Amino acid sequence: MSPETSSALGAEVAPLKASVFIDGTWLFYSIYSRQDSQCTVTKRFGKGWYHYYEVDWAALPSLICAKIRRQAEENYKKKNEGTKPRPIEISRVSVYTSYRKGTEDYSPRVKMFQRMAEANMNVQIMETNRREKCVDIQLAVEMLYYAYTPEAFDIAILVSGDKDFVPALVNTRKNGKLVAIASMHMGCNRGLYEHLHVKDFEVVWIDEFLNKLIRPIKKRENLLTSANRISKAYPRLFSQATLKKLVYNYIIENSLEKKSNRVTSRQLGRYLKERVVGHDAGILTNLLEQVKVHYGGLRLFLAEYPSIFLVIDKYSTYHHNKSYEFWIEAVGNGF
Repeated sequence: MSPETSSALGAEVAPLKASVFIDGTWLFYSIYSRQDSQCTVTKRFGKGWYHYYEVDWAALPSLICAKIRRQAEENYKKKNEGTKPRPIEISRVSVYTSYRKGTEDYSPRVKMFQRMAEANMNVQIMETNRREKCVDIQLAVEMLYYAYTPEAFDIAILVSGDKDFVPALVNTRKNGKLVAIASMHMGCNRGLYEHLHVKDFEVVWIDEFLNKLIRPIKKRENLLTSANRISKAYPRLFSQATLKKLVYNYIIENSLEKKSNRVTSRQLGRYLKERVVGHDAGILTNLLEQVKVHYGGLRLFLAEYPSIFLVIDKYSTYHHNKSYEFWIEAVGNGF
């Protein structure tokens, strides 16, 4: 059989091997920790989206590769010459990140990388101080190492928005490897993808396929049923107006600052938890449980009254095990 006939019949060809290098710290901030006004995920799925949706980390590499494959097919159709693009096979997915010593296991950052490891990604965690450059260096070094390792990969896919990776990408291409970049519009430095000789494909924008990457939490109906059972076990003992007045009065009376009526969420949460109440069934609960069960949590309850309560995050970005703490300021009585 001639080569032409074999090609016409669609003979199988060896797939290109892709190795995915994920800047884990950048990805965490891009998905979970950007300000609401700049967060594509929040704009798409709403505030507190992570209570109702989860990221399908196992799908991320294949979604990126599908975009790259589609680009190659479109280029083939335009040129109408040469051989058809080869399929892409993911050979390795590596994630690089760091924790500070003492980071709690329940922190969002730790949970994210645990789930990525469960998705068969090779998660490499370093214990560092506040600086992340050692993680960037580790990613760049391993990319170059495998670029010069025979048959390790044909395509290097960088998932990041950091322009510091440009030298690694350029040198990977110098060794005859293809390079692709996956990033997000609001978290990508233009210097990363506008640099000459840095990539072989158009940037794959992750925020363009969020609906395929982020999905409703499994067994959502069971969760809602469970929530309904809890709600019945802990009936609403206080109206919103009463709770609002209690919270407002507490802030005014316990403000930490003279110039502003402000307390921390930790203070207010402790106060509400100490207010134990009961009902006819003899079940004891507290005001904090009331807020969680009937209003979805303290932050969501306060968000119902923007003209009365101002919520201010204590840290502009994720701050390890303090990520949930915030200031609450009484800005008007509203009564």
